[in-house]
Amino acid sequence: MSVQKCIYVDMDDVLCDTAGAYLDFVEKQFGKKVRFEDIHSFNLQESFSLSDEENKYMFRCAHRSEFVLNIKPFDGAADILKQWQEMNFRIAVVTGRHTSAYLDSLGWLEHHEIPYDSFTMVDKYGWKDTDH
Repeated sequence: MSVQKCIYVDMDDVLCDTAGAYLDFVEKQFGKKVRFEDIHSFNLQESFSLSDEENKYMFRCAHRSEFVLNIKPFDGAADILKQWQEMNFRIAVVTGRHTSAYLDSLGWLEHHEIPYDSFTMVDKYGWKDTDH
């Protein structure tokens, strides 16, 4: 009996342009023009030179439906995952998004016809209000 192999795929900045969405948000909300090349840390507060209040506001907004559902998918991502499924790989989508974005993230995958076999949210930021 053969074991089906699994490929883990990060949602943000692999399937969709989350960094680009953040860059647009920071420019529109705070008037700060930051280039993608200037993102040098997973600590976006540091990369975007945000105050504590600006950072909290950005992350509150970034997990709302209107933000999550409007992040652009990367061209070709869905096609590659479909090819992998046809090759009998399981696709496990993983994200470090806050759990409040769970249903919207699944809705985004469905809307953009991104194939997957499982979806997991990990608490990589240690959110105090994570729904475990």
